[in-house]
Amino acid sequence: SAISETNDDYSFMPSTTQQRVISSIQIPPSILSLIGSSLIIYNIRKNHKRRTPHRRIMLALSVSNTISTLGWILQPFLVPAQDDALPDPWVYAVGNDASCVMLGAISQFSIISQPLYLGFLSLYFLLTVKFGVKQRDFQAKYERWVHAFILIFAVATAVGGILLGFYRPNVVSPGCWVNAPSAEPEGCSGNDCPERIFALVFGVIPSFASLSVIIVSNLMLYFHVRKTVMEGQKKAVTNEKKLADFQSSVTSPPPQPESSTSKTLNDSSQHRDESCGGQLIDGP
Repeated sequence: SAISETNDDYSFMPSTTQQRVISSIQIPPSILSLIGSSLIIYNIRKNHKRRTPHRRIMLALSVSNTISTLGWILQPFLVPAQDDALPDPWVYAVGNDASCVMLGAISQFSIISQPLYLGFLSLYFLLTVKFGVKQRDFQAKYERWVHAFILIFAVATAVGGILLGFYRPNVVSPGCWVNAPSAEPEGCSGNDCPERIFALVFGVIPSFASLSVIIVSNLMLYFHVRKTVMEGQKKAVTNEKKLADFQSSVTSPPPQPESSTSKTLNDSSQHRDESCGGQLIDGP
């Protein structure tokens, strides 16, 4: 049976209808995310000769997102159908302790790898756009080491959670991750809750650190691009003015049209000259 709404100890738990909605509403966006990541992986693998640090980071990020998305889709179903910590299982639960441990490891791997790769992608754009680091130098100095750090860190913490036995069902939402042995441990604080310390050090802190890197990197990129655009506009205006001055200096002024009075005087003078010339010819 689903969790009762009248149970005082678990009154904060979702009702049966809410559990069905929570379980169903996350599947459509997860499928779209899975399709998008699969297309990115296919495109990069298809054009393997055009590999760059950017494309390799996107490949690793897409693989990590695919693993995370599969975990999200399976969360409502692979949580334990029977758990001593909760009075009733999740409405669609058909899993066991082993499937819960698997979900917890997937969640931990995703919590580490995805934010770190997003931060790494932001650093890539910052170094190559603002500081002018070349692709070859970025690959040699940064890429291989950061890839190794992220993968080792994500796998090590995921395996560490398994070895320490920290992966248990979530209380409010479907799925499994680092949780205390009971739903509401009394007097659990500091060293008495190693699960909370693990979640803080290997979950919350890396995520917020990556978020900070992303925000700072994007702000620096924004101001750099804004400054570059403004300088380009000033140079364009200056060059247009110089070009206009040059054209005006080398172009002669157009001829002025002859007025009617000048034309009449010229005609009269020409007629008089012709008359005088005729008299000279007709002389004695």
